[in-house]
Amino acid sequence: MKLLKMGKGLVIYENKNNHELFIVPIEVNDHYRAWIDQTFDWMRTVKQAWRDRQLPQKTYRANSKICKGCPIQKACALSEPGLIKINPLEQLSEAM
Repeated sequence: MKLLKMGKGLVIYENKNNHELFIVPIEVNDHYRAWIDQTFDWMRTVKQAWRDRQLPQKTYRANSKICKGCPIQKACALSEPGLIKINPLEQLSEAM
């Protein structure tokens, strides 16, 4: 929707257990556009750090709720301290 500059679209979710489809209509407004732009900027920052081979500092404690379900938790715990600070991606707030 961002690339095509469309204001309306659909998100289609398929339940892998029973293959039922759930369709959510989406209408983009300025609140969503701002969050999407901020998200793309965050991804560019992360990619640039990867290109520069700069390990980011850990933003969570190893025993945090977020880290418990992370698939790379063990590798992260064994890694060196990071060189640069990249804040976690801000979640989309419900308030507009």
